Amino acid sequence: MSRSVANRQGQTRSSRVVIVGYGNPLRRDDGVGWVIAQQLLDHPLSGLPTLHIQVIACRQLTPELAEPVSQADLVLFLDAHGPAPDEPAGNMQQTTITPEPQFVTPLLHHLTPEQLLASTLEWYGQSPAAMLITVAGSSFDYGETLTPLVAASLPTVRRQIETILMSHSERTHTR
Repeated sequence: MSRSVANRQGQTRSSRVVIVGYGNPLRRDDGVGWVIAQQLLDHPLSGLPTLHIQVIACRQLTPELAEPVSQADLVLFLDAHGPAPDEPAGNMQQTTITPEPQFVTPLLHHLTPEQLLASTLEWYGQSPAAMLITVAGSSFDYGETLTPLVAASLPTVRRQIETILMSHSERTHTR
């Protein structure tokens, strides 16, 4: 599911942001990226007038996402990760990511964020700035609900997304 939320006022150039939340919502914490994207679709971010935000909720990253990604100035990927030893469930990590061109192949049916950025660069001649935000999961078993610690982390992840977008908006608005 995808929806664009235009937050434009006046004639200021709007920066385009794509937020891609992915994962399997039928595998408990694996679906956290998908759940966050669904929440952003149901309750859009506000207070970002210079941004045009497109939110995409999907089960995996596919080559078809290269087209909307190619039109963005910034892409945020949202996903789950298996926790490291002693890492609490619900812990959020944020990483700046770049294309991995050595992995571009049209035969893949699902991609990593870095492979999707590389495909975007190869096919459209450009790749946006990108960040990966992940949340440590504790259960990837069958089930349609997030575990309590992962569910409790959702407001923190939303605030981090808002912080990133406010910073991006300020940088692009002052150009």
